[in-house]
Amino acid sequence: MKNSKKIIFDRHEKIINLLKQSESALVTDIARLMDCSINTIRRDLNFLEEQDKIIKKHGYVLLNPEYSPNVDQFGPRKIKEAIAKQTSSLIKKFDTIFINSSTTALQTLNFINYQNNTIITNNLNISTLTLPSTCHVVLTGGELRNTKRALTGIDALSLLRDKYADICVMGCYGISLETGHVFSSSTNESQINQMMVKHTRGVKVLLADYRKFNKESEEHFANISNFDYIITDSFLPNIYIQQIEKCGVQLIQVRL
Repeated sequence: MKNSKKIIFDRHEKIINLLKQSESALVTDIARLMDCSINTIRRDLNFLEEQDKIIKKHGYVLLNPEYSPNVDQFGPRKIKEAIAKQTSSLIKKFDTIFINSSTTALQTLNFINYQNNTIITNNLNISTLTLPSTCHVVLTGGELRNTKRALTGIDALSLLRDKYADICVMGCYGISLETGHVFSSSTNESQINQMMVKHTRGVKVLLADYRKFNKESEEHFANISNFDYIITDSFLPNIYIQQIEKCGVQLIQVRL
């Protein structure tokens, strides 16, 4: 019996280590790599899910960041890329685009088919991207918030007061489904985000992976109803979906 328990424990550890390396995996792939039956792996995954160590949905398994916060502290890379790619389909030629300090919003720029687009952003990390000559970039200027390489303050707001966009693509710190509020991580960023939402003449898009829901701060910058789209992932619990749709926003869930 002790040996059997040790075998099961070792298998659980191997599953966790596998997910740390690959970020997410199909149940069938885990069974193949572990050389176990699907039923055995499903029992293991059910146990790990009950322990809040993993999240599983639609045949995929993902490490729960609450259990392992040091694994990709900026969010699961594959999920962010999938959200960014989906978002890029909403951007049209000649669009002027607001991008805030969000890493996911910035990744959207990697997937756009650029046709004389203008990007207005306070995200200094845009300097790390290779963008085509047909793309015009406007940095807001302002004070640098080093932790996120975000430009904020009076100068950034001053530039945004004179700028308008056809579409805004924004990430956030969190979303309260109880109040419908959308939050920033700081007062300075909240002011920037408010201005971008206010000065968007067309489509407003909010990007939020499953970890951002029912997460709050003191910096409320918008309501869910201010946005036309929320783009998230398939790990979002079903119980949240109806609450979001009641706010009159179109919810798009991407699959890995």
